[in-house]
Amino acid sequence: GPSRRMSRRLKTYLRAFRKRTGLTQAEVAFLFGWQGSKGITRHEWALREPVLRTVLAYEVLFGAAASELFAGVYDEVELAIIERAHVLHERLEVSDPSPQVERKLATLRRIMDGPGSAPSQ
Repeated sequence: GPSRRMSRRLKTYLRAFRKRTGLTQAEVAFLFGWQGSKGITRHEWALREPVLRTVLAYEVLFGAAASELFAGVYDEVELAIIERAHVLHERLEVSDPSPQVERKLATLRRIMDGPGSAPSQ
């Protein structure tokens, strides 16, 4: 919700999740099939965003959703989508009504209402 967006979350919580497991960066790198642990360091310090396969590997490893592991990044993405959804909604509102336009507007309203909104039927 809006209150969550107000409190700034870290871009990534990978280090905290890793510390909870007791695994070293080298052990995580090994589990990922990597030679070195530099990539893990870069991800933990938000110096580089991981590719999709690596995000999914973190999910498997830590048993947590990407939106939790990369909470601050998720918040940035969510806010940008919500802002653009408002713009697109305004553009579509003035177009000729049709079932397709109504579906689009319903989707945009769900996005603008924020997290936890049920999909419109």
